[in-house]
Amino acid sequence: MVVCAENEQDLLLKAKKTIKKNVQWLKVNGMVCNVSKTEVLYFEKEKTIVLDIDNIKISSTSIMKVLGLQFDSMMSWETQVSNTIAKTTKLLPELKFLRNHLNVNQMKQVTTSYLFSVLFYGSEIWYHKQLAFHLKQKVKSIHYKALRMIFGRNLTREEIDKISGRATPDEWSDFCLGKPLINVVQSGVPRGFFDQIL
Repeated sequence: MVVCAENEQDLLLKAKKTIKKNVQWLKVNGMVCNVSKTEVLYFEKEKTIVLDIDNIKISSTSIMKVLGLQFDSMMSWETQVSNTIAKTTKLLPELKFLRNHLNVNQMKQVTTSYLFSVLFYGSEIWYHKQLAFHLKQKVKSIHYKALRMIFGRNLTREEIDKISGRATPDEWSDFCLGKPLINVVQSGVPRGFFDQIL
């Protein structure tokens, strides 16, 4: 559930109403809200709010994990990128070992499925133009290390860009934004809604 408001008081009121409505819907349909797995994230720096679900108080946290993506209260994606880099760095020695036993095409397949699937998981959401430069550099560094491993030698930046055949992250970000907007237009959603998105 996502709730927005101009001030904290209105936010808490809207959140309480929304929670009550959703919990009631779950009960009517024979389900329950698992409060032990319920989290609250308040998108404001160093601010905590407390919400009540079935008389159980839940305090907001600074980071919330949703389907493997780590949202932080400032939407900086620092934790998401750091965790992704840590996971993919652990995979590099294994790819280095495989490099001695596989040809280039096999290495491409293994690296794409084994490392790039982790490195770029959910990147349509977190890898965008506003992502901090140092975070982009961390992602690019692992990406380039993997490409060098595929080909078994150090490559120039120009070779890597040509081999990877990927658009720049900023171009990718524009594409990811444009794609859903085109879908909105083609689906015949009312013009007012489309204008709000723009």
